[in-house]
Amino acid sequence: AAKGADLCIHLAAVVGVPGEYARQWRIIAEGTANVCEAIAAQGGRMVVASSIAVYGTKIQSQVCREDDGFGPWAGAYGRAKQGQEVEALKIAARTGLPLTLVRPANVYGLGGGSAWGDRLLEGLRRTGGAVFGDAARNNAGLTYVGNLADALFLAGTHPAAVGRTYNVCDGEDVSWRRFMDDMAALAGVTPPPLYPIEPLIEIARANENPAHMVGPRDPSVPTLEGLNLVGFDNRIDSSRIRAELGWQPRIPYALALERLRSQAD
Repeated sequence: AAKGADLCIHLAAVVGVPGEYARQWRIIAEGTANVCEAIAAQGGRMVVASSIAVYGTKIQSQVCREDDGFGPWAGAYGRAKQGQEVEALKIAARTGLPLTLVRPANVYGLGGGSAWGDRLLEGLRRTGGAVFGDAARNNAGLTYVGNLADALFLAGTHPAAVGRTYNVCDGEDVSWRRFMDDMAALAGVTPPPLYPIEPLIEIARANENPAHMVGPRDPSVPTLEGLNLVGFDNRIDSSRIRAELGWQPRIPYALALERLRSQAD
């Protein structure tokens, strides 16, 4: 599949399967290594779409910048995404593969497998959804899929991007409460109820143990990885890609929401 490719933008991953540590590692970390080896062997350029999940539980307590390093993973996906970056960087160091790592924030949009798009609308219609903690204040850390596409193109074509790692977050002041209410309206359901975050964290900790790679026992309990994002203030710094590559979110939240409405209709 890679034969003749000058550039590979690698986004493939398994999502929505909490606790499947071995499977996620095999597909996300080892699968990325396979793609990097293939592109390196033919002299191509590589962009690997990682995730802010690599920051793990650092998301709960700080602004996350590219040089902050990995935090304790909150689940199988974050662990595999950390491994993905490590594997890609090792291959780049050994082979000279021109590599760029991109860490998207919470990507929203319709027409794909995003947790914050079609699957969210389905979940809201099925369960009514929920918001957690200080949802009216906590930033959702969003990036619209079209803005991410712009960032990935720049990462794969701009000379300054080789060897760099970039967060991609639109940086608008959109709270989890606002975003979930807007998505509930798209789904045709009432705004989701608010739940305190601390008791749910304790219940989730009793249900799984990421440090020992023990997945959730009861699938009906919210996962620690999910709560790590939706229960806290997502402060994802994207000043580097703006300064080095000139990226700007071309589609603001209000316009993106209009696009979502037209697609949902």
